[in-house]
Amino acid sequence: DINGRSYFTVKTLLNGNVMSTSKITADKPRPSLGSGTEKDPYVIMSPEDLYLINYNMDSHFVLGADIDLTYDTQNENGLYYNGGDGWTAIGLNEGEAFSGSLDGYYNGEIHKIIGLNSTKYGLFFQIYSGDSTVNIKNIIFEDCYFISSNAIAEFITGGYGGSVNVENIAVLNSNFSSGSNLIAKEIQSAGEDAVNIGVCTSVNPKS
Repeated sequence: DINGRSYFTVKTLLNGNVMSTSKITADKPRPSLGSGTEKDPYVIMSPEDLYLINYNMDSHFVLGADIDLTYDTQNENGLYYNGGDGWTAIGLNEGEAFSGSLDGYYNGEIHKIIGLNSTKYGLFFQIYSGDSTVNIKNIIFEDCYFISSNAIAEFITGGYGGSVNVENIAVLNSNFSSGSNLIAKEIQSAGEDAVNIGVCTSVNPKS
């Protein structure tokens, strides 16, 4: 993967022998708004856009609208129902940590993630800063289900020379089972101030 494009080599075989090779390229799937930079982040307008973070793990994102995952993660015909397991944590299938940013504040409004059903890990699987800065902020989770899961991630790790900053997170009217956490199961910091957790609250939690 180079500069947002995936490269594939196609080989033509005859009786097990390579007759020719060719290279094709394909753009990674990404939201249609924005370019993924800090100054021009991708704008998430739908559940499908949210899932596309999986293919752009070092990019910057904002929530451009309230993202309602109620049907897609709680209904058996939903796109992310997964046999009842619900949302697959971002980065889990790809085995890659998120190192970009996600901000719920856009055009003067803080947006929500609604109805997320997560029975494993959380919105993300792992967040890791390396030597960069990762910001997860200004997000409201509402009417969600965190069953042996976490609102933000399973693992948060701040690397040397970098930092992970999580702040202004609110979880409203949501279900937490035993073993669930508001932010993450494990938080590790490789250096001073490598992980910073700001104001994060749970209002009217359910069990």
